[in-house]
Amino acid sequence: MEASPAMICGRCDEPIRPGQQYSTHEGASSAGATDHQHLVLCKKTPIQTTQDPVRY
Repeated sequence: MEASPAMICGRCDEPIRPGQQYSTHEGASSAGATDHQHLVLCKKTPIQTTQDPVRY
């Protein structure tokens, strides 16, 4: 597939540039949500899942 300028990879949050290959996944939990991911494995963006302890 040919990428358009507004596509962002759902795995690494980097743009999918024209000419790069990507896959498309339809979201099951959100109506109309489409996830695009690079076909070449990219590094996943780290996500903070717990709050850092507050130190006083």
